[in-house]
Amino acid sequence: MKIPSRRLTSDCETCSCQKTADVCSLTPVASGMSQHLKQVMICRPQQFVFYEGHPVLAVYVLCEGRLKLTRSSIKGQQRVVKIVEPGQIVEWHIYQDSPTHHATAETLEASRICVIDRVSFLNLLEHDGQLAIQMLKLMSQERVTALSCEDQLAFSNARERIAALLDDLATRYGTLTDDGIEIALLLKREDLAQMASLTIETTVRVLKDFEANHVIRLDGRNITIRQIERLQGEMRPVC
Repeated sequence: MKIPSRRLTSDCETCSCQKTADVCSLTPVASGMSQHLKQVMICRPQQFVFYEGHPVLAVYVLCEGRLKLTRSSIKGQQRVVKIVEPGQIVEWHIYQDSPTHHATAETLEASRICVIDRVSFLNLLEHDGQLAIQMLKLMSQERVTALSCEDQLAFSNARERIAALLDDLATRYGTLTDDGIEIALLLKREDLAQMASLTIETTVRVLKDFEANHVIRLDGRNITIRQIERLQGEMRPVC
């Protein structure tokens, strides 16, 4: 496989996520054993890591880069359900009997992914009660975050969804500039629409309306939040 233009390390000892990754930051025993169980994937941008509905054979930990998880409906509609950050477990569906992936994983940029054999990892959990409890805590945190996102989509209109999405992206990927907060993560309009569970047409209409009112500035895939207070004023109040 051709190595991407952005050079990625394959050495765990020099990995910036060693102390913060969901798995690598756990018990020393787990960290040490995983070194013998893991493989490393070096991926290009827009490369698929696994597909929705396929068997889960491994635990995937994103070490460098970013990727998105998408789910498809029976009618073929897609929705971006998560942007995975370095240090996070890509997907949690490893504990069921004969599990299948609940989403498709695709890289957004050059990425390095640690792949740990599922059966070996489950055996590790069986013999390390402390690790198993830590994993349960991580899963609980993940579920709370997912429920919050589901509530946001269920009870918000199109403007509120887009405003909340842009505010979240600005918080996570924003860079302060003279013109406002520039979102460093470049997403297609289709990606934004999927993340907000809206049609592309509705998403584009709301974005253009925000731009016409000088709340944001659009330049291709670049989005700059010019008036963050006004954008947040469009969001649904948190109960």
